[in-house]
Amino acid sequence: MKYFIRFFLGITLLVFSTIVTWYEGSEILDKPWEWEYSTHFSQMNGEVTNSNDVSELDFFVYAVKYRPFYPILMLLSFLYVLLNFSFLLFRKNVRNYFLFLSIVGIISIIISTFISDSPTIGGKYFNLILNILGIISLLNLAIYYLKQYLNAKKEIQPLNKLISRL
Repeated sequence: MKYFIRFFLGITLLVFSTIVTWYEGSEILDKPWEWEYSTHFSQMNGEVTNSNDVSELDFFVYAVKYRPFYPILMLLSFLYVLLNFSFLLFRKNVRNYFLFLSIVGIISIIISTFISDSPTIGGKYFNLILNILGIISLLNLAIYYLKQYLNAKKEIQPLNKLISRL
């Protein structure tokens, strides 16, 4: 039951923050001078000349750049749902769970390098949050393996004493 509540709250927050992000990003339709810099997905299909050419994915890009609160909330709620799901998936195999965490950490750091030179406040916040998430994930992996190493060393010590007595 507690997992259902976690998923429900996480998904509810994800849906809410996605809708608000999408709404805030639609402001780009009223700012044609910004189309050159914030319509990366629309420009894949050609030049953006009017508001009908702007892709809805570019709404998210604009919101991340200039209204970062709800996009950050969207990212964090997505990661919360993803990590809860992966915990349930890998509940029996902790090693795979920490491997998954390391993959999330590496992907976070890679994505942050792509936006590291963003001049906007939202880009800087996203860069900082993705770096922090990546470092925390990789630190969790390092702590897990350090604990595994120390536990293995404790198990070997009594065997070494037994062998030395023989």
